[in-house]
Amino acid sequence: MSNPNENFLVIFGSGETAPSAVKVYTSIFQKIGKDKVTIAIITTSAGFQPNVEIVHQDIAGFFQKSLQNFHPQIKIIYANDKDTANDIEVISNIDDADYIFIGPGSPTYAAQHLKNTLLLEKIITKVQNGTNLILASAALAFSRYCLPVYEIYKVGEDLYWEKGLDVYNQLIRPLTLITHFNNNEGGSKNDTSYCFMGEKRFNKLLKLLPTDEEIWGLDEHTAVICNLEAKNLKTLGKGNLHEINNQ
Repeated sequence: MSNPNENFLVIFGSGETAPSAVKVYTSIFQKIGKDKVTIAIITTSAGFQPNVEIVHQDIAGFFQKSLQNFHPQIKIIYANDKDTANDIEVISNIDDADYIFIGPGSPTYAAQHLKNTLLLEKIITKVQNGTNLILASAALAFSRYCLPVYEIYKVGEDLYWEKGLDVYNQLIRPLTLITHFNNNEGGSKNDTSYCFMGEKRFNKLLKLLPTDEEIWGLDEHTAVICNLEAKNLKTLGKGNLHEINNQ
């Protein structure tokens, strides 16, 4: 049974446009009981990429094809940087959104270009007032501490944490979240678990966080659905949600 008073924060460990994600979207789209759902897709996380338009048109196509029973009305909000994230005309496009989706890209870029913007302020206000929020890579940026994945894994910078947007603190509780928790791209030769950090390196990263920090690890092709009204959690997908002990 649908309950239009419920709203959800949905976080993907990966695979937000994979076939396995359809079950997740179906479960939350059914909740509001609308014949047509309006989805605002925000591009900030990938705003630096030359192919940002193609990436987000493909995401729109996924919703239109895979969730066609919900007659999705798609708006792509090209807030690619801090300037456009402060453009009133641009951000007005999320006014009537049932769902706000912030997908793939760089968590640290998203944190940098959403911080203290009108767009972020509006996202938080809308979610606090009933809009649903769906996060992929941006899930790290919305944490209290943001893992700089690319900077450490690809560039080789010293271990550190970026200051995140701390949005979870305003929606559920103070939290640092790690996606791609069970990644195995490196096979037996390179440990890429713990969001490409590997277990040994991640344990060193943990020591840089406050010992009382709540940390979640979310497996790939897995989503955690947070009911913001009932204050409960549900996990769907191929893996699990892990609470990481930092004591």
